[in-house]
This record gives sequence, structure tokens and C-alpha cells, in this order.
Amino acid sequence: IREIQATQFPQTGPGWIYHARFTLPNSLGLGLCALSATGALYALVRRRAPDLLLLSFSLVYYAVAGSGWVVAVRYVLPLIPLLCLLAARALWEIAGWVSLQRRPALAAGMAILCVLDPAYRSVLYDQVLCRKDTRLLAAEWVAAHVPPGSKVALGGNIWGRPDLLESPEVLQ
Repeated sequence: IREIQATQFPQTGPGWIYHARFTLPNSLGLGLCALSATGALYALVRRRAPDLLLLSFSLVYYAVAGSGWVVAVRYVLPLIPLLCLLAARALWEIAGWVSLQRRPALAAGMAILCVLDPAYRSVLYDQVLCRKDTRLLAAEWVAAHVPPGSKVALGGNIWGRPDLLESPEVLQ
């Protein structure tokens, strides 16, 4: 397994560290991630059956999904709704401590805190997706600079190669 990890997932480390440092903050945003952690701590302290059920599944799933060295973002996808529920639980309790007059301001502030970071990351991701793919740029460069009939070495799998030929059958 370490050989697979070294070639396909270099320098990710154990899954639970990678997901805590990269996947969850980038998926939820820092505000919602912090609110989820607050909800998890609240569930541990209050020990109510619904909270403990939600928390126990989340922790067990995270332990299993993060136990390997081969990590993928999709491994923690089932945790996202559960973490949002824990965040909502924390927000509900925080709102109970605030006076009725200040609750709208708290709700607006928390909404901004929880939405701003993911919205910003989404815009950045959309900007990347709107750029020309590097495979297309490589194919255009080869078409413009390499004489027809020349041999070109292509590494990797078919999904990472520039499309230099009319059909994939020619690659076989």
C-alpha cells in the first residue's frame, strides 16, 4: 500500500490528517468547519441521544475513511451533511444564549461566516475551469511546432495525454 501511496498520492500522509487539514476546510469552508467542531464538542459535553448518535457515526466513519494512506476527497463526502447538522446544532445553542433582538444579527453574521469562504473558493475553482485545459494547449503547441509524421512520446494514462490524434484507436 505504501508503494501505491508513493506513486499515486505523494505526500498526503494518513487520511485523517489529510482530511482534517485539507479536505474538510476546503469543502466546508473555515467558518462552517469551526462551527461543526463546536457542534461536535457540544454533543460530547451534553450527551443527548440524538447528538451522540450523529457524532458516533461521524467519528466512526471518519476513523474508517481516514485510516488509509490512499486518500481521495470523495471518501469524506458522506460526512458533509452530518457535519452541517452538527454545525446547525451548535448555532441553535449559540442563538439560545443571545437576546431576541440580537438573533437576526447573529444569524446574518454566521451566514456570512459560513458562506463567504466556500463561495470565494467556488469562484476561484470556476476561474480555473474556464481556462483552456493544458492538454489542449499541449496539442495546439505540438500541431504548430512539430512537423507531421514526427514521433512524440506520451506518458501517463489516456486521460492525462493531449489529444494529438483524430481517434483513440490510433493510440493502440
